[in-house]
Amino acid sequence: MKAIITLPAYADYIEKAASQDIVCAVRFNTVLPVREKLDDFLPAFAEKVAPKELWVDLKCRQLRVVNSAYVPYYYLDISHRISVNTPTEASFCSGEFSAMIRKVENGNRLVIEEISPVPLGSGMSLSIADPSLKIEGYLTGRDKEYVEAAAKAGLHNFMLSYVEQESDIQDLLALDPNARIIAKIESKKGLDFVEKIYPKYKRTVRLMAARGDLYNELERPHQILRATKQIIACDKRAIAASRIFSSMRKSRVPQSQEVGDVGFLYELGYQTLMFGDEICFQREALFSALNLLDAIDRDYA
Repeated sequence: MKAIITLPAYADYIEKAASQDIVCAVRFNTVLPVREKLDDFLPAFAEKVAPKELWVDLKCRQLRVVNSAYVPYYYLDISHRISVNTPTEASFCSGEFSAMIRKVENGNRLVIEEISPVPLGSGMSLSIADPSLKIEGYLTGRDKEYVEAAAKAGLHNFMLSYVEQESDIQDLLALDPNARIIAKIESKKGLDFVEKIYPKYKRTVRLMAARGDLYNELERPHQILRATKQIIACDKRAIAASRIFSSMRKSRVPQSQEVGDVGFLYELGYQTLMFGDEICFQREALFSALNLLDAIDRDYA
């Protein structure tokens, strides 16, 4: 088994983490702040993680909080214009927190009634499982800036968030015909894409079971099992991501069920796992998780 890890732009452990034998690639999450111009940052970051491949994770239709306030009520400005039947619930940070949306104003302002015990601030991801949800557009302006800068640097590896329709793939290829794509499946519509559209792209696009948001988007918790199985059945190269050894951000000893989860993924056929940001952004947690995966690979897989 191999691991894909996410590394912050200015971490002091970039080179050491990327050099681990169990690591096959490095992801950069484009929601993270960058001080330099992208034309300068991307080639420099790619050089730091070389010879491992760098994958640029574009946010696309993933919803994120861009601003919040209590004037005159609690509201959240979000990254995309949406329409959805209200009231409905939104979950934040892969389901750690939730709040009730009472109405949507001007397409991108959520009026919130029930407040999470944790402040809902800029940069937080959110998901809305209501089937009436419609999100305008796909690639964001910032996504397009990253694609342009990556192409200038000779980088063509992209992860696409919330892939749900053929135009999502085509939108990126229109900007970079040489793009290599990992399609992150994070919703019920994404699972429909896997069944109905993906066979057309089977040779050129790799799938990812992005379980952080996918788990929240499904109607019932147990459905994550069938969804995870469905994705690997359609793409034997598929990657399983998120919710892997999550407890290790607080303890170097994982919970038993987390070890069993990785065994389940292996038995399904997954050979590549991508750790969540909560692990990767803590140096000791990341290296402990990598060591554990390496032990599983040697002793079980």
